[in-house]
Amino acid sequence: MLLHDTGEEGHYRISTLWESREALEQMRKNSRVPFAVQIFRTHGSEPNVRIFEVPLAFEI
Repeated sequence: MLLHDTGEEGHYRISTLWESREALEQMRKNSRVPFAVQIFRTHGSEPNVRIFEVPLAFEI
């Protein structure tokens, strides 16, 4: 998902959700530059990569 901070013009974030931490690590190990990182670099910005865990999720 591409997220835009409505309180700060020009501030964007890309959020992805992975099936497991292992799946994320496998992608990071097998690709030179993750696609989300490349999107920012293509537009002249160096992203700050942060990894979050989902401790609890609700289905509606």
